[in-house]
This record gives sequence, C-alpha cells and structure tokens, in this order.
Amino acid sequence: MFRRGVKKSGKIIELSLIESPSALPASSWEFPPGEYVLGRNPTCDILLLDPTVSRLHARIFYSEGEWFIEDLGSTNGTRVDDVEIKGKGPVKLKDGCKIVVGKSVLQVKFK
Repeated sequence: MFRRGVKKSGKIIELSLIESPSALPASSWEFPPGEYVLGRNPTCDILLLDPTVSRLHARIFYSEGEWFIEDLGSTNGTRVDDVEIKGKGPVKLKDGCKIVVGKSVLQVKFK
C-alpha cells in the first residue's frame, strides 16, 4: 500500500479541520514529510468521521520539497481551493489552501 510517515527533511504540514458535519470539536494534525492517508477508515492517518468521506479518500505526501494531495478514487471527490482534483493525479498544496473532502473542510498551514 502506502509508505507512511517516512521521515525526510522539509517543512511540516498542519491540517486543521475547520468545517465538519459531525458534532466533534475542531481537530488538527501535524505531520513531518512523509505520506499519509485521509479517510473514514480507522486505519487512516487523518480520520474524518464524515459519512460523505470515502474509507480511503485521499493521500497527502511530500515529494521533492513540496506537499501534494491525490484523490484515491473517492465517491464524492476532493476539491482544493474550489477546484475538483479527482482523476487529475497529484496536486501541489499551498500554504493557506482549503481542501474539501465530502462535507468536511481542512485548511493547510506549513511550519
């Protein structure tokens, strides 16, 4: 499957859940360079309890000094700053951009 959390030197990514249909309080995750899976499956690195999020929805990974996201064939797609990325391969993430998966919205910050 995916190699998770492979440590490399580079910028840390922080993902903050800023909107969600679930009643859970806002959450945030920080990751060093590596590869991480986002979805509804309890084995995901970024677990979102949103029924509109696929079990394995997207992967976020660090490559050649940049962070990227790629939709993993999710049912409801993935949007980055209002652009649908499903089927487009990896898309570079920018500081402050918003990722929409299902009805959940994450904001990206680099440290």
